[in-house]
Amino acid sequence: MFTTSEQPRAWIMRTALESEGIKVVMLDKTSSPYVSFVPGEIDLMVHTSQAELALEIIFNNENNNE
Repeated sequence: MFTTSEQPRAWIMRTALESEGIKVVMLDKTSSPYVSFVPGEIDLMVHTSQAELALEIIFNNENNNE
């Protein structure tokens, strides 16, 4: 649904989605017990029934922050 390597950006987007009643699962792949110097990504995922609304919120949020 939404992927970033910036943790603050992921939390801002998660908050924006949850404030609209969308349940968000956040998968943080930035930390690893084996390789800590390799940057990872953070994925935000939502249920398919909420995907259209989530995409609209993400699009609006991204355009407002440019």
